[in-house]
Amino acid sequence: MRFLKLILFSVFFSIVLTPQVSAFKQKHLEQILSTKECLNCELGKANLSGQDLSGAELSGANLSGADLSSAVLTSTILDFVSLSISNLRGANLSKADLSNSTLRSADLSGANLTGANLTNTTLDGAIFCHTKMPDGKENNSGCKK
Repeated sequence: MRFLKLILFSVFFSIVLTPQVSAFKQKHLEQILSTKECLNCELGKANLSGQDLSGAELSGANLSGADLSSAVLTSTILDFVSLSISNLRGANLSKADLSNSTLRSADLSGANLTGANLTNTTLDGAIFCHTKMPDGKENNSGCKK
């Protein structure tokens, strides 16, 4: 009985504490690609790899689990955005506004954050390897040895 309680307890907390990632809405994906503006959009798990979204306005969007690898996000407004468990490998986020956003467990390996605004940004568990930080210094704290 004690073992069963432990299992139920573990399952409950793994569900509650695991970041929830929902699927993107096709109309939101089309909107951001055509207009570079999509406030409070649902773009979780969207494939935006290699896209040029420089100067885009994505305030309040959900990009959890999205693939933004090698995307150009220079000067993009990403405040109050969820980027948890997103792939940002090699993305250019220079001068992007990521204030008040969540990048929990996001992969920022090889990303460029030079001049980015990270005020009140949650970076718990984010992966930094050959990542250029806002001050221009390279962060290799997450490189596997």
